[in-house]
Amino acid sequence: MGIGLICMEGTYHTPKGYYVAFENPEAFEAYEATFPAKEKNVLEGQIVDDCTKNPNE
Repeated sequence: MGIGLICMEGTYHTPKGYYVAFENPEAFEAYEATFPAKEKNVLEGQIVDDCTKNPNE
């Protein structure tokens, strides 16, 4: 006899703090500013899928 899925019912509730960027945007901006700026880094030999280029060109 195999292990089957158990039917479960319930209601999903978004975790507290999940939408913090929308609820308190000023504090979130201040928090984000504590991190260094993001930059794209492509290493030698890395396969890069550039979605900005038209594959038909």
